[in-house]
Amino acid sequence: MRKLLIVLAALTTLVVAGPALAAKIKSGTSTVTLSEGASTALTANGIVVTPIAPATAGDGTFTLPIARGHINKKNRGYLLHKGGLKLTKGEKSISFRRPLVVVGKKGGVLAVQTGRKCHRGQVRGHGHRAVVCRVTFRAVARLSDLSRDGTTATATLKLTKYAARQLNKLAGTDFAKAGDLLGTGKVVVSDSATPTAPAPPVAG
Repeated sequence: MRKLLIVLAALTTLVVAGPALAAKIKSGTSTVTLSEGASTALTANGIVVTPIAPATAGDGTFTLPIARGHINKKNRGYLLHKGGLKLTKGEKSISFRRPLVVVGKKGGVLAVQTGRKCHRGQVRGHGHRAVVCRVTFRAVARLSDLSRDGTTATATLKLTKYAARQLNKLAGTDFAKAGDLLGTGKVVVSDSATPTAPAPPVAG
């Protein structure tokens, strides 16, 4: 699975669940519920999944607050979340932080932040220097069976090659593969507004 090198200013051209009009998403929650098969496989391989604050967990469901997002009139956009999930086996662990849901013309993915590089650069047309950051995300799940009803959306989540590779490395055995059912996702947007300008860059 190739890296999702997301140019932040271009995210306003992608899509996610929400109102029918172009809108900036201010708040809401997304939940990920592990399938019975995924939960059983993780437990059998000694992997424990815990939330990274401010995400929370309960009864096999993980809830992540929406930090910001944007959708356009063609129902394409993104949702960036706070917190994340930590997977632990013994003294080893991996963290999936700042989950990002991106839905475009060819479908959707759930990605997580894997890197961030910042440098001071010249701002074109302004004659001064500023800190410019490039954030790297990797897709951990592909979205299918997307369904939207008003400000609520649901989808089925299936592992990518990258996610399967990370799980197998953590477990020390090849138990996961791309396409395995991870579970289901649900997005509920609680606050949005029709923007007068493009959504702000996903940074910070």
